Amino acid sequence: MKHLVGMITLALFASGLFAVVEAQAGQALDQALQARCARTTCTIRNNPGGDVQLFQQAAQEVMDEGKRLVIDGFCASACVVLADLARTNTCITVDAQIAVHKASIIRVTGKTVVDGREVPTGRLIRREDPPDSEDINSWVYAHGGYPTKGVKIIPVKDARQFWPMC
Repeated sequence: MKHLVGMITLALFASGLFAVVEAQAGQALDQALQARCARTTCTIRNNPGGDVQLFQQAAQEVMDEGKRLVIDGFCASACVVLADLARTNTCITVDAQIAVHKASIIRVTGKTVVDGREVPTGRLIRREDPPDSEDINSWVYAHGGYPTKGVKIIPVKDARQFWPMC
């Protein structure tokens, strides 16, 4: 199992600092999805996202393992990147809430202790568009762009052009 360095899975917003927790690639599905994964299906009901690299790894695991990804609730930020990358294995339900926003680019500047564990800290450098596919980017820009504060919900009726209904 490879240890992925620089993964940002937990950001604590205190005094403009961010705390960073690193993850291992073999655990990407468990950590990123925060979902119930059965043998062949993972169901997302409330996933706020997190570190884009972790969710990209989780998408690769979904594809490699041939799992089906069901979005049956809130899927935001990096969770949308996952659903986008694993699009051929992903479907949405009428209860899906697909939420997008600008990604945060963070520079690691030090270390702190969170729950008795030493983790890196950093500062927000900039916000930029997430690595979504061109068709999702086009929809977002046609509807005002990626917000820097809050999220933009892609309604199910529109999300159906990216993912089939389950």
